[in-house]
This record gives sequence, structure tokens and C-alpha cells, in this order.
Amino acid sequence: MATIAVATTKGGAGKTRTVYNLAGTFCADGYRVMVVDADPRKRAARNVRLFNKRMIDQKRDLPEIAVDDLSTVKTEAEVMRLISGYASDYDVVLIDLAGSANQLMLVAMGRADLVIIPVQSSADDIDGVTETMPSVESACGMTGRDIPVRLLFTRTQPGFQTKLSRKVRENLTAAGYEVFGPEFINRTVIHEQTWNGFMPTIEEPNGTAAENVRAIYNEVVKVLTGSQVGAGQKETTNV
Repeated sequence: MATIAVATTKGGAGKTRTVYNLAGTFCADGYRVMVVDADPRKRAARNVRLFNKRMIDQKRDLPEIAVDDLSTVKTEAEVMRLISGYASDYDVVLIDLAGSANQLMLVAMGRADLVIIPVQSSADDIDGVTETMPSVESACGMTGRDIPVRLLFTRTQPGFQTKLSRKVRENLTAAGYEVFGPEFINRTVIHEQTWNGFMPTIEEPNGTAAENVRAIYNEVVKVLTGSQVGAGQKETTNV
């Protein structure tokens, strides 16, 4: 079992696409997946429902990704109870947090086994990192746990890395942040997911988009388990 929180105070950084594609890839590899959408815009929940319908329409032999948009939840205490329950019932729980530092972010991070902060090469996104980290640190202090944090560059243009993005990555690394090697490449099929529920790692597993998502997924699994899980190779140990 693993709980992954995806968070940043910067809107539009790529939280939802990260949650969605990781959820679909865990599902493809046979894990029972729950997506908790704690963002008021509820886009992760919408995308997951599109995915589930698409898989049913295609008659694919895959379990649905469970989803809770927290629309009936009133308090942070309720959220904590729900996340704890889901962590017992599912192999992987992915939480798409709201784009603001609040008590709910702190509560969710306190339950997480990994926090992913999506970031782009802009000053606003770097502010999102520095504004999100105090919540992680507070969650660590509150729970007495060392919660791993990884930065993930998103919406990267295909083909080459700009001087600016290299410099931003170098500066973040020098500042002590751990950054995933793979970056989430900006591709048309990823943009279109919000309309059609397409999942590259299931429908085009040998394509470039799937290769990109799988590289990120493998890095996530390494953090959670200390070993890589290949395509379709669910480990017997808890993820």
C-alpha cells in the first residue's frame, strides 16, 4: 500500500495530469487504485470517470479506478479518516490537492508516503515549491515521519532542454531538492486526455507518450519500494 500526494500552491503546474497518468499506469500494472480529488475544480475526478467509461466501452479487462471528489466531506478530520480507510482498502491512493497551502494539504501530506511537487521553469512555479515545502515539513513534524519529496518537471517541450530549464533544475538541486530525472513532456495526446480519457500506457504502451509516463512511474515506484516495477509486473510486496 502507498499513498501519494501531488501538491503545489501554483495553479496549472500539472498536478492533475500527474495524478491521472500515474493512476492509469498503476491500474495497468494490476494495482487497486483510489484517486482522492481534493481540488475544488474536481478535474482529476472528471478525468478518472472518463477513463473508466472508456475502458468499459473498449471492453478492457481492467478494474475501475475508484474516485472520491470529497464533495460530501465537511472537515479535515473526515478527510483523514477517509484517506486512512482507503489506504487499507487499496494498493495505491493518489491525492490531487488544491492549489493552496491549507489545513487539508497538511492533513493529506501527513498520511502520504511520497509527496510530488510538479514544477515548470518559471518564477511562479518556483514560488509554488517554496510555498508548498513548509506544509511538508509541518506534516513531517506532526507525524514524526520523514516523508520523501520529489519535484517533477512538467509541460516540458519535446525535443530539447532549454538553457533556462537546465539552470532552474541545477538551482533546485543545489538548494537541496530532489528532482525526478524524467520530465513530463508536453504532448498532444496528454492534452486530449481531458476530453477522451485516453491512457497511453494502456492503449499505446509502445508509444513515446507511454514511454515518458512509464519512466516517471518507475521513478515513483523506486522511491516507494526501492526497486523498479516493470510494465505488467506487479510486485508481491506492498507498493
